[in-house]
Amino acid sequence: MSYLYSKYHDDPDAEAHVYVFVQTWEANHVSQRLTEPETEWSKIAEFGMTLEGPAARWHAKHLPGSFATFEALKTKFLRLFHRQVEQRELVGQFYTTHQEEQETVPQFIIRFQTLHSQLTRAPPEDEAKAVFLAVLREPLRTMCAVLDF
Repeated sequence: MSYLYSKYHDDPDAEAHVYVFVQTWEANHVSQRLTEPETEWSKIAEFGMTLEGPAARWHAKHLPGSFATFEALKTKFLRLFHRQVEQRELVGQFYTTHQEEQETVPQFIIRFQTLHSQLTRAPPEDEAKAVFLAVLREPLRTMCAVLDF
């Protein structure tokens, strides 16, 4: 089963997008035995498919082979698009996030965990669990609450 990549819409935290991309890429390719050059090419090619707007236009200007490694692409991407996000904004996002209509559970879990890991003062585990349950779509929300995961 392959997981869809989340899209980058000129969000300030480009670093979080790269992290989510790498996690999803690894989940999609865990069973493949790619060589290092194949891995690099795959990450570079698939990362371009996650970009929209100005980032997609920037990526499209580069010819295939412009980046020798994914690390080179990541470094250039972050230098151009990443902006520091204040902790209060991250806290606000954490408490107001929700599972999008088209977002699968694994995609949402990765996004939620990424946001949680960015908090310098993470909420207590019980509170984080309550927030997570509250923002899941039904019927999974009820099932997780009943099972007391």
